[in-house]
Amino acid sequence: MGDSGWRIRDRGFGIGDRGFGIQGLVIRDYHPLMKIAAVVLIVLGVISLAYGGISYTKEKKVVDLGPLQASTKTQETIPLPPVLGAAAIVGGIALLVVSSRKR
Repeated sequence: MGDSGWRIRDRGFGIGDRGFGIQGLVIRDYHPLMKIAAVVLIVLGVISLAYGGISYTKEKKVVDLGPLQASTKTQETIPLPPVLGAAAIVGGIALLVVSSRKR
């Protein structure tokens, strides 16, 4: 039988050679979590490069006179710099390489 990577510890919060623990729970093998975070970073970086920003529609009332109403819709964009997407991809790849190494 293999070790699940989880272990109960007597003390509260601590970081040591046995792992990272909060309230008695110690995670010794955090490599799968690092791999998941790496893949998420890579995917977010690719999406950032592909779309270049986040677009949304904003509605504003222009006239409101009883039953007569007029509004305008404008589409606004929050730009995401390509450097941000590239940095996320490079960081994800680096995290993937680090998490793949054996101790």
